Amino acid sequence: MEKVLIVGSATSREYALVREFSVSTRCEVSAYLWRDSYFINELCTNYEVGDIRDVNRIITFIKKVKPSFVLILQGEAIQTGIRNHLDLLNIPCIAPTKDQSRLENSKSFCRKFIREINKDLVPRYKVFDLKNISELIDYVVDLKSKKVVLKFDGLINSRGVKIFDLSKDSKNSLYNQAKFWVNEANGKVIVEEYINGNEVSLMSLVDGSNIIHMPPVKNYKRIYDGDLGDNTSGIGSVTQGNTESFLSKNDISKLEKINNLMFEKIKKDFPERYVGVLMGEFIITDENIKVIEYNTRFGNPSTINILNLLNTDFLEICKSMVDGTLNQLSIEWKNLASVSVSIVPKGYPYLKDNIGKKINIKRLNKKDLDCVFFGSLIVDSKKDILLMDSRNLTVCVTGKKINDCVVKIKKILDKIQGPIYFRKDIGVF
Repeated sequence: MEKVLIVGSATSREYALVREFSVSTRCEVSAYLWRDSYFINELCTNYEVGDIRDVNRIITFIKKVKPSFVLILQGEAIQTGIRNHLDLLNIPCIAPTKDQSRLENSKSFCRKFIREINKDLVPRYKVFDLKNISELIDYVVDLKSKKVVLKFDGLINSRGVKIFDLSKDSKNSLYNQAKFWVNEANGKVIVEEYINGNEVSLMSLVDGSNIIHMPPVKNYKRIYDGDLGDNTSGIGSVTQGNTESFLSKNDISKLEKINNLMFEKIKKDFPERYVGVLMGEFIITDENIKVIEYNTRFGNPSTINILNLLNTDFLEICKSMVDGTLNQLSIEWKNLASVSVSIVPKGYPYLKDNIGKKINIKRLNKKDLDCVFFGSLIVDSKKDILLMDSRNLTVCVTGKKINDCVVKIKKILDKIQGPIYFRKDIGVF
């Protein structure tokens, strides 16, 4: 019997992965989360809630469980270097080392890393800190871009990306936000040109020597229909298995080539094996492809789409990753499309009025519930389900075509009641 241990948060992604492992007759799953999840707890053999940065407590829990391998999903946990500790204990871990995690945790490091492969892969940008923040407005003027993107260089407890439309937003508001972030964490910010295009991601599985690409995913990050409003971590996603993709074969080949180049440079620049996920996020325009960022863990909610299209046992995939045998595994995909839509409290991310209010899912039947992946929710003593402050749940369906998924997912979403909000154009826009 395999023992799987997940370290993460209480999101739909964690629930999807825990559920994926829990249905297997060949493994038992445990979880260490930074926030309680009634729904994940129900599926786990061992379960603990605690500080995601408390390395000693996490290691103590891991030793107690004695897992076959550990899968780390939360960026803050990866950044603490848990993988390094587990390497010393000879416990297999699907996550990058502390040094490798800089590819996600420092946007300036990642930009420099990518430029060493090909400087044309990244948008024009400049890094600002306390020493040169006064030069920010002059740089924005020199960019001559109608819109600019401001990014916090590192992990932050709020959404660390803001888009400024300079025809509406003042340069001073951009400067003030940048200065606030720099002062808040004594850190850095990046200002870069805004690239208008099709935003997609490509997750690749890596075992230290081999890389296998998954189907590309179209991400929806802006909060409102029509890609309006502020960025979120991800409010929905679309992907396709062996069916005709929303991308051309040529574009998919280019994305895979970029991830391949990244992996080759990782092997060259870092002494430790890179084991886990290499997730490139890209903007595709008519002229070229630009890299937005890289993540070193499974995406959210895109991982749910990917799991729904897998025809290969995910447990076997994970075992091949830690064993270094991905080259011996043939991963198969269903001939289907997949669409996911995340529900958040009405007013998210600006208002907190609906946090703690009830969400009603009683109209959902068993078939519907198979498509529901629980996230930021609390179940009280009366068994009422209450909204928390982030993505509360994600509905993910499959169908022969994306349009079939859109029709199917609407029927499920319409049955869910409460002060909630979700985008209605995912898979359409």
